[in-house]
Amino acid sequence: AELHALNALLGKAVSGMVATTQELLDYTRGSISLKKQRVSIWRVLDELNQQALRLLPGRNIELVKQIRYDGNIDVDVARFVRVLGHLVQNACDAMPNGGVLRFTTDLVQTEIVLRITDSGRGIRPELLSKLFEPFATNVESIGTGLGLAIAKAVIEAHGGKISIASVPDKGTTV
Repeated sequence: AELHALNALLGKAVSGMVATTQELLDYTRGSISLKKQRVSIWRVLDELNQQALRLLPGRNIELVKQIRYDGNIDVDVARFVRVLGHLVQNACDAMPNGGVLRFTTDLVQTEIVLRITDSGRGIRPELLSKLFEPFATNVESIGTGLGLAIAKAVIEAHGGKISIASVPDKGTTV
């Protein structure tokens, strides 16, 4: 049974790497084709939980969910959840000693607004405007510096917008 679980975990890890490579390729080609489907916010949250949110307690991070819009959303589930997972990872990196991660959904007029907020170290104002540029990074990280550039491209391919607000030493909202 343990071997089976490990095998499933490895399979998921490899699939994740292949998907990330595909994101990079699509990004460099400047073409992101989506397989959109209508799913509930809960389905998105469930997928996100399997990828990223379930790891939070081990990092001393409290998850607070405020789901004020729980209807449907038209997304390419795999890609959209990967973007959200990346944003959650960034939030965790900003809170090395733990903190609070807030995930909220709202309906503002006709727009569905998802926010990921951390109580971390925040982003220096001079960096904020550059964050969506390729190879921009807020910390000396092991990442590629392409995460937010890809996130922006994927969100815009969905017809959406992404923005970041931050207060140094108080936290960041994406």
